[in-house]
Amino acid sequence: MIIFNHENFMSERKRRGASLDVAALEHTFKQYRFHVTTYNDLTENNLFAELKKFSRRDFSGSGCICVAILTHGQDNGYLRAYDTRYWERDVIGCFDARSNPTLVAKPIIFLIQACRGHQPAAVVEGVPKPVRTVELDAIVRLDKYRRPMDSDIIMFHSSFFGRASIRVVEEGTWFIQTLCEQIRLHAARPLREAVQKSSKHRRSKGI
Repeated sequence: MIIFNHENFMSERKRRGASLDVAALEHTFKQYRFHVTTYNDLTENNLFAELKKFSRRDFSGSGCICVAILTHGQDNGYLRAYDTRYWERDVIGCFDARSNPTLVAKPIIFLIQACRGHQPAAVVEGVPKPVRTVELDAIVRLDKYRRPMDSDIIMFHSSFFGRASIRVVEEGTWFIQTLCEQIRLHAARPLREAVQKSSKHRRSKGI
């Protein structure tokens, strides 16, 4: 896991409380054997230098890769480094399995804590009954299947298109703090169930 935390900027307001998100991510992911590296307030050039160096590693022994970016954001996928803005798509583009075969079939998770606009979140008073009709989107016959280059990429954003994200100075952001809380609550459950099932099986076999 690599974390790019931006709290201070050359020409933007300070992201107070950002360090709380870094602490939550480091504590949570290290519990599940992630090797975590954090960089603070990098310029655009330095950020992409570290990102490219990271993406070129040998991930043969890794089960998962995670990139977390905590910063200010704008419309159209733009994020802020210390000195200027950069495009979210350029970050994803660094992880190209054609240049690093050890990325093939490797889950790559992006956690983007940033605004995606300035509109406040819309409020819904009631939830309608979900529609169950499912259809195929393809309008032509699909020929030989080919694995898309980005098929193993998972994107998590703290807000929807055009919406602002919420950060509490004394607590951190809603997205990162809730994510870490849910991981701590639920991530170990399958492991516990597997251990219990294995122990029960051994007892039944008289082992």
